[in-house]
Amino acid sequence: MSFWLWAGSQALSAFSKKKAADEDLRSAYQQAYNIDLQKKAYENKALNDHNALINQYLRSESTNLALMLGFQGRDDNSVRAFLESNRERATKDTDAVDYNKNVKVAMYNAEANEIRTAGKANRNLATLNNLASVAGGIYKYKTM
Repeated sequence: MSFWLWAGSQALSAFSKKKAADEDLRSAYQQAYNIDLQKKAYENKALNDHNALINQYLRSESTNLALMLGFQGRDDNSVRAFLESNRERATKDTDAVDYNKNVKVAMYNAEANEIRTAGKANRNLATLNNLASVAGGIYKYKTM
């Protein structure tokens, strides 16, 4: 086998392996980007849920206040206690939504970072395998 034919085949093989490794990395980054989009969508949903709970609480508070003020036999302390318990319940509900959002966002971040890291590692591994293959080819050619 002539040197130029061998060198050409080695170069073509190395080039195709590098392109495959680059495509694997690009694919990993695309997957991570898709996860980032899912994370943003979830953050928006959680914000909407949070705001809906606040609006529900405010509507409920104004209705309860109007009803309680309509009953003259109630003392201010019982009205205040009732409204405070509703406020605490609303705070717990919105805190739960916020906590769940933070947990889910952290999970999305971890998954996206893991995919990016795996893509980089796979590309590095492919590059090292490519170099080893070329070195092995050079050794074989020299021992022919």
